Amino acid sequence: MKYRVAIFRRATNKLIFNKFAYAGFKIAPDGQLYKGSKACNTTDRRGRVFYEIHRQLPKCDRLGNVLYEHDIIFDSRFNALAIIGWSDSYCAFVLTNKNRGLKLTYRYCDFRDSVEKIGNEYENILQQVSAKGFTK
Repeated sequence: MKYRVAIFRRATNKLIFNKFAYAGFKIAPDGQLYKGSKACNTTDRRGRVFYEIHRQLPKCDRLGNVLYEHDIIFDSRFNALAIIGWSDSYCAFVLTNKNRGLKLTYRYCDFRDSVEKIGNEYENILQQVSAKGFTK
């Protein structure tokens, strides 16, 4: 499984996104994330540093960009923005647009022609696209 790790740091009373890491981490069979031999905090958001694992989707968008969980995409078939997420109930990746109540499982989506990656929800992209009718 390919993945990226979102790293957050605590600033007073909230977590602030710091950066994405694509190397230097490993996931143990029990799901615990490690950086070298040190276990990383992936459960307690009250900690000083918090790590979040984003799985990579098996397909790319129409421009060849790699897609991960929490990426924001534009789907030209529906003329809608959506966030890629994981659904435990569907056991699949889902595209969610909360304004329209749209929720599609990944297996019904053809990324080759209609989907383009806009950004991700942690790098201030939501402020840029909120004018287009999407809010988280």
